[in-house]
Amino acid sequence: MAIFRGDVFSKTLPMEMGVTVIMPGDRLMGVNHEPAKVLYLLHGLTDNNSAWGRFTNIESYLHGKNVAVVMPDGNHGFYTDGKMSGAYFTYISKELPSLVEDMFRISARPEDTYIGGLSMGGYGALKCILTYPERYAGCAAFSSLTDIKEYIHSGDVIAKRIGNALFGEGKEPTESDDLFKLAEKCAAEGKRLPEIYMSCGKGDVLYRQNVRFAEHLKELNIKSEFDAWEGVHDWKFWNESIQKAIKKFFG
Repeated sequence: MAIFRGDVFSKTLPMEMGVTVIMPGDRLMGVNHEPAKVLYLLHGLTDNNSAWGRFTNIESYLHGKNVAVVMPDGNHGFYTDGKMSGAYFTYISKELPSLVEDMFRISARPEDTYIGGLSMGGYGALKCILTYPERYAGCAAFSSLTDIKEYIHSGDVIAKRIGNALFGEGKEPTESDDLFKLAEKCAAEGKRLPEIYMSCGKGDVLYRQNVRFAEHLKELNIKSEFDAWEGVHDWKFWNESIQKAIKKFFG
């Protein structure tokens, strides 16, 4: 496989954004093969585009599977079009796919497109598939922050600052940023959702949120899988989770 690290200019943010791309070695531009499937993999609040490659063996897990991995920077933007923080949701869900599809031999077909992430990135991945379910074949969300409203009202200083930047000082998240509301909208409109795989450690600070969201999906008759085992909010758990997700989606 081949690894590319660099920067792309986002017109929607607008700024240079770091991105790491892992490509199957025989699927590079100019080689006569079908475009690779793609997994967009989002990082958490304290990481950047290098985290998945540094703290897991993601490259080896996908060896021989004809899957490209796109790992973008999300900064502290929560993959949301914030009032003050920038249009991170538009960047991740629309602009970035267009950029990498032009640069690499990556498929643009929904049946070949997957998205995943951890913590803040799990929130972003779930938000993408609940907003644009027709664009994806599967979603993997690990230790996800599923209740954004609870987070910004948690009393944490950083959470309050992020909430003000995203939604405006003292303002609440809109329905388009609330995963519970987005799921309800999908169910009400009868939208067919891609496969959803969620995991969370039983000792994770976000475990209760994840259980509540998994139960909400079940109540809405939205097919999903929630996997929980002993673990906390750390890379040991996420390293196990990404292996399970790859096996589920790519064999």
